[in-house]
Amino acid sequence: MAAPHDGPSGGHHLPADFPAPVRALAAASRGLAIVEGAGIGVALVALVGLALWQSLARTLRSAFFPSLPLAPEWTVSVLRHSVFIIGFAGAMFATYTARHLRVDAVTRLGGVRARLGLRVVGALGAMAVCAALGHWAWQFRLTVLDETMAEGELFNAARGALILVGGVACMGFHFLVQLVIDLTYLVTGREVPTWWIAEATHGGEVEVLASEKTDAPEMAP
Repeated sequence: MAAPHDGPSGGHHLPADFPAPVRALAAASRGLAIVEGAGIGVALVALVGLALWQSLARTLRSAFFPSLPLAPEWTVSVLRHSVFIIGFAGAMFATYTARHLRVDAVTRLGGVRARLGLRVVGALGAMAVCAALGHWAWQFRLTVLDETMAEGELFNAARGALILVGGVACMGFHFLVQLVIDLTYLVTGREVPTWWIAEATHGGEVEVLASEKTDAPEMAP
C-alpha cells in the first residue's frame, strides 16, 4: 500500500531526525512565511480601508459637506505601496509553498531524485536572479537616497526600493532552504516523503493523490 500523504501540501516541514541546522533553517523559513502572510493581510486592510476613506471623503465633500476635509496626502503613497507590498509578499509566500511559476516539462520525465537534482539547479539559478535584482534595487536606492520627502509622505523612492530589496532577499532565502533540504535528501539517501515528491514534480500533487486513492484499501460494507 502506498504511504499516506505524510505531510502538508507545501512549506518547509521536516522529520524530527533531520540534522538540527537544516531543521533550524526550515523553522526560520516557516516563521518568515507567517510574517509574509500577516504582511499581505495588513496591506490588504490598508488598501481597502484607505481607498474607502478617500472615496467617501471626496463623495461627501462634493455632494453634502463642502467643509469636510479630504483624506491626508500620506494615504496616496500608502495606497500605492500597499499594492507593491501585496505583490512581493505574495511572491515570497508562493516561493515558500513552491507555488511560484515553474517550467515542469523536463522534470516530469525523470525519477524522484532526478527531479530533486533538477530542482537544485533551478534553485541555484533563482537565487542568482534574486541576488542580481537585490543588488540593482539597492543601487537604485542609493541614487535616490538624498531625495526629500513631501510633507506627510510616508513612502518615497528610497523606501519603495527597500520593498524590492526585502522581497527578493526573502525569496532567495526560501530558495536556499529548499536547496538545502533537497541536497540533504540527495546526499543522505533518505526516503523522500510523498508530499515533497509532489513538490519536486512541479505540479505532481494530483498524481500523488490519485495514487493514494488507488492504493487505499476498500472500506468493508
